[in-house]
Amino acid sequence: MKDILIFIPDTLEKDSIGFLEGFSNFSKSNLTFYITNNRLVNAPPKSIGYCSEYTPVQSSFDEQHDVEWIHLNNKTGVITVHGLKDECDVRNKIHNISYDYNAFKNLDLICFKHQNYGEHFELLAKKVQDHHVSKQKSAGQPYLKIIIQVLLQLILNLLLMFIDIFLNLYMKLGSMLHYSATAVHLYTNAVTFKWVLKKIKQERRVTPCVGNAIVSKLADFICGLALLYFVLQYETEFIQFVENTTEIIIQALEKLLNFLMGSPVGLKLNYSFNKTLGSFFLYHISLWRAFLQATSPLLKFGLHLLIIPGALGLSFQAALVSDLVAFSTFHVYCIYVYAARLYGVQIRGLISLWRLFIGRKYNPLRERVDSHQYTHHQLFIGTLGFTVLLFLLPTTFLYYAVFTVFRVALISLDGILVRLRYILQCLPLYVSTLWLINSPSVKGAIKLNVQERKSSVTPTVYATLQTLSLWQSIIHSVPNTLVNIPSISWSLIFRSVIIGLLL
Repeated sequence: MKDILIFIPDTLEKDSIGFLEGFSNFSKSNLTFYITNNRLVNAPPKSIGYCSEYTPVQSSFDEQHDVEWIHLNNKTGVITVHGLKDECDVRNKIHNISYDYNAFKNLDLICFKHQNYGEHFELLAKKVQDHHVSKQKSAGQPYLKIIIQVLLQLILNLLLMFIDIFLNLYMKLGSMLHYSATAVHLYTNAVTFKWVLKKIKQERRVTPCVGNAIVSKLADFICGLALLYFVLQYETEFIQFVENTTEIIIQALEKLLNFLMGSPVGLKLNYSFNKTLGSFFLYHISLWRAFLQATSPLLKFGLHLLIIPGALGLSFQAALVSDLVAFSTFHVYCIYVYAARLYGVQIRGLISLWRLFIGRKYNPLRERVDSHQYTHHQLFIGTLGFTVLLFLLPTTFLYYAVFTVFRVALISLDGILVRLRYILQCLPLYVSTLWLINSPSVKGAIKLNVQERKSSVTPTVYATLQTLSLWQSIIHSVPNTLVNIPSISWSLIFRSVIIGLLL
């Protein structure tokens, strides 16, 4: 046996007589005693020792074979360990560690368990928390408080049942609804709300993570109501602004296509191919304008239908804006897809035909490029095809480059709205307030102070909890139900743009 560690609450009642409640653990050749209650009890089911002036002669601990127990002298503070098989130099192996009991009792384990302080303090924090919760449950409660708790449990169970029904319905329709930002956002909020209710039901308290989720949702709801009130106050102007903006965008696209169908910046393009592409895209935009004009009378009716989901918060309104932008710019996406497909086919054709000039050919069976001997007919047809694709490439690239810029701009706007929704769902208002008032709930950094041994009563080490940094507190307050924002791979985007893959 290497060492014996004894964790003692700093508020332990050493002046009275009674049993020490806690548990012991033997790991890595170290015997550790954890005292998890700062009060002495008469006969606890989990006792690891006794506190009195004299060591009990006939103790219940002696009746248990191969069980170590400790004795705390309430006069001198000396701790002795009994029941050891090898008691050689045991006094030199005992290390007393006094810890801040109130801080460990009130801390949030979600913040603490992410810190790498070893198994002793993590296990101690968990057991003190479990003991505190079980102590509250076993304590006698007034009849009215019991009725309130039963009603709250009933309400929580009903809410969880409705959320499960909604989530099951969404999973059945997930293949259709995952294209809508509003539907995905509603699903994420339902999962987060379910997680909050389960945490409250299990722990019967509001942890910093749960409290931050609730407060951030309330702030999101208030901001959403304020924006919705502003929109309804200027409803006519808002509808007129949307219609005018849509018409301006369509006219700008038509002018751009007419400009590209001519001789833009003096480029020498294929006239017939350029005319065909421009006319096709112009016809597509004309169809979309007719569709928008036919559905414009329904814009006001649709605005009133969106009041209910819009009142759920600013994050829902951001999701609605994302869907409306995707719907109103669908014609731009279609033109981009046409241009990207055509450009991608030409690029892959040129790459494949270029191997013809160097006597190489792609082998799909071995997935590699091998040498190949071409015939004169194959060389003639390949050269002809390479020439046609090469001279048509500038015209295709012109349309592809223009609408790729539009596509990247729309993706950037959608990324901004996604990040706005994520920030609103985990806005660190509650946890920042706890951090400012130095609440024990955001403590988790262990600090050990070695004290001078003036007497045997004074412990050798005193463990206190310090407040985490604000950034660590914010990170630990983010619910694990939220999907992290995917990182942007600029190299993948650049490669996709070069070879004509869809973004």
